[in-house]
Amino acid sequence: MEMNGRILTRNWDLYDTRHVVYKTSHLTAEELENGYHRAYSEFYSWSNILKSSFNHEAHKHKLKHLLYAGGWKKFEAVWNFIIKTRNLNNMLPLLESILAKVNPSNPLQGELEETTKREKDLPSVYSDPARFDTQPTIAET
Repeated sequence: MEMNGRILTRNWDLYDTRHVVYKTSHLTAEELENGYHRAYSEFYSWSNILKSSFNHEAHKHKLKHLLYAGGWKKFEAVWNFIIKTRNLNNMLPLLESILAKVNPSNPLQGELEETTKREKDLPSVYSDPARFDTQPTIAET
């Protein structure tokens, strides 16, 4: 991409999945960005968030999913402000309570434990904090 002159910007603040930072082969930057926003809006609609939340068996799982997906995706501007103003550490108690492991009361509700086991086997793109000059993420603290 570099050699073909397809990189549009070196402003790392724009490398956030919401901005087009490279030239595509078959879409204009505007078409790509509009497609992203349309897909994002549909995927994270309140109806989809509620539907996916209610797919969990345990009420605690339902609530956690709703708080995480709704709280993060529907109030993203607030979270961006908190991150940019370097106040994320003040939010740790809230985030930790939402993201804490749910201890199921019976084995049939152990879906979160299984998901966590599978996720541990995946490589993390955020495993090297030196790559970022922002605050560490929750996983890094």
